[in-house]
Amino acid sequence: MNEQVTTHASPAAPPSEPSERLQSRGRHDMQSLNSMRGDLDDGYDCPQCLNRGFIYVGHNGVRLCDCKPIRDGLSRLKRQGLLHASKRCTFASFRADAPWQRTLLERAQAFAALESPGWLFIGGQSGCGKTHLCTAAAVALLYRGLSLRYMRWMNDSAQIKSLGADSARSALLQGFIDAPLLYIDDLFKTPPTEADVRIAFEILNERYNNPEKITIISSERTLPEITRIDEAVGGRIFERCGADFQLNVARAPERNFRFQDVPQI
Repeated sequence: MNEQVTTHASPAAPPSEPSERLQSRGRHDMQSLNSMRGDLDDGYDCPQCLNRGFIYVGHNGVRLCDCKPIRDGLSRLKRQGLLHASKRCTFASFRADAPWQRTLLERAQAFAALESPGWLFIGGQSGCGKTHLCTAAAVALLYRGLSLRYMRWMNDSAQIKSLGADSARSALLQGFIDAPLLYIDDLFKTPPTEADVRIAFEILNERYNNPEKITIISSERTLPEITRIDEAVGGRIFERCGADFQLNVARAPERNFRFQDVPQI
């Protein structure tokens, strides 16, 4: 007669060691801490830190959240009085009724969607939406975590010139040169002096030599007009933008949509 074989269930696992219980409790505590909402109120709602600005990573340990570059960029926009404009000037709010407007919108959106954007230039007709689209593209990249530096050409070039050749001038200039994402608004709006051209060349030449730097430029001058002012400046913009992202809007009164809804009596 065959001998019957009986199988027994494995004994229950022993209770967790104290260190394992502590680790489990520590993970639970961190999850609990990281689920608390913060009180940062700068217009950006971060899904990672829930607007605390930092992440709990261990016993009494924290690290800055990845949203810091975004918040720093928004803070700079606020100091320059542009935070409201950045919320108003979006791709969704751009009026694109005419074919030329749709082309501007599509190119600016395509630029902002690139994994590794280069340079974007929009120049020409006043009031056609250049600043609107450049701002929308810059803010879209800011929300992807890129550190944005905004250069209001008339104000900032004047400040650089006023500082002469001291260390403060170098520091201000270097900030524009080093920015991962630089937006120059209204380049050469007024007839540029030799000093203006020199400042533009210093900034753009350094960025031209570093392909990782993203540059967005708006101007009331077309790129051919900028090239006539200074071939070196215009040539660098031309080359870095390529054929798809240098947008020159021909001048025509009907393209200035600031005046399209002017009441008549």
